[in-house]
Amino acid sequence: MKHFDAAGKLINQVPREGLGFDEIYRIACDPKHGIFASDFWNNQIIHLNNNLEVIDIYRKQGNRTGELGKTAGLSIHNDRLAVSNFDGRKVQVFNLSS
Repeated sequence: MKHFDAAGKLINQVPREGLGFDEIYRIACDPKHGIFASDFWNNQIIHLNNNLEVIDIYRKQGNRTGELGKTAGLSIHNDRLAVSNFDGRKVQVFNLSS
């Protein structure tokens, strides 16, 4: 991921080395909670702040509540992150408020 200003100048980017995060398929952004991006093939979500600094990577794989399968979609609304789990055929909702 890269962040550019209106003139096309690179402001910041996420380094790929060492993340274990291959390809971003879906992104959900929120001014308060930052950026969430899904790596569909590796069943994980990366959480970044608005400066593209990594906050956490969620990798708990499985089909039970709180576990991730193929994350086909992300949405943020009212301090909640909704994640569609393609493998488990369900949508999980995570509370983002602290």
